[in-house]
Amino acid sequence: MMNWRSKKWNMDMREYQQRSRMRNGKFYLIYVILLVAQIVLSGLLDFTQLFTPALLPAMILCVPLAVGTPVTLVIAFVSGFLVDFFSGGVLGLTCTALLPAALMKNIFLRICFDNDTYSRMNDLSVKKLGLGRILSCAFMMTALFMVIYVNWCAHLYYIRVCHQN
Repeated sequence: MMNWRSKKWNMDMREYQQRSRMRNGKFYLIYVILLVAQIVLSGLLDFTQLFTPALLPAMILCVPLAVGTPVTLVIAFVSGFLVDFFSGGVLGLTCTALLPAALMKNIFLRICFDNDTYSRMNDLSVKKLGLGRILSCAFMMTALFMVIYVNWCAHLYYIRVCHQN
């Protein structure tokens, strides 16, 4: 026989799942808007191939932890491919730089937050976790992304120059 506590718990659980679905829906809508902004910025701010506005690592950092690493890697790959394809960049360059950053996401989160906080974390919240820690984690992901991106840009430039001679 169910008592009023189990009914209340079931109602709370259903309400929590509904709110979680609504939050995830909002997240993906914001993610798509920021992805379009990244594509537009990459196309407009094309002064040099070594300078690129990098919103993608911070966007990958904000992917909910419940999604899991394999799905996060797929999201990173598709996002990087779309940015390369629509901004006219070297196809695969952003993917190559973004995948290691997405793979290291959980490690960076564990570095910035202690294990207790990390185990309780559902998603990144500035109110709960603090702006400084989230920014430091975003900085580490962006730094890894930029090191790989610039390294491959220099490598591709070197290959292009060598083959012209």
